[in-house]
Amino acid sequence: MTNAPDLCRECGGHCCLHPVMTDEEYQRLVSVIGEEKARNAAPQQYGTLWMFREQCPGKRSDGCVLEYDDRPLTCKVYPFVAIPALTGSVLGHEILLDLRHCPRWKEFGERYEETKQEFIELKSREAATPAPGKPRGLKHMFRRQ
Repeated sequence: MTNAPDLCRECGGHCCLHPVMTDEEYQRLVSVIGEEKARNAAPQQYGTLWMFREQCPGKRSDGCVLEYDDRPLTCKVYPFVAIPALTGSVLGHEILLDLRHCPRWKEFGERYEETKQEFIELKSREAATPAPGKPRGLKHMFRRQ
């Protein structure tokens, strides 16, 4: 969804705040920005997921260092946010729209069905090609120990 520069210009990069990414997505970012810049951004690792405390170090004044197809899933679907849910309506997730930060949320809201389909396609591809020895998806974070 954030491959819509005409709608994203006035935002200032809220999709770059606290992005959650898989190991594979994190390594893709590190391969472009370098390990030192990634470390300086203080990433936090939670199992097989990564999150930056502040802004993603891949953010530039004119967008992201990564091409759209190489961006983390959370970045691709922003200003929609996929929240794992026990009774989620889309692959175990509720898809919410960030009304607080996105100044163009009405226009994006009109694209909900398009975003839902994109999310389903991206999650299906992710589930079909997991990294060896890695759990699939986000469910492992919510399992009872």
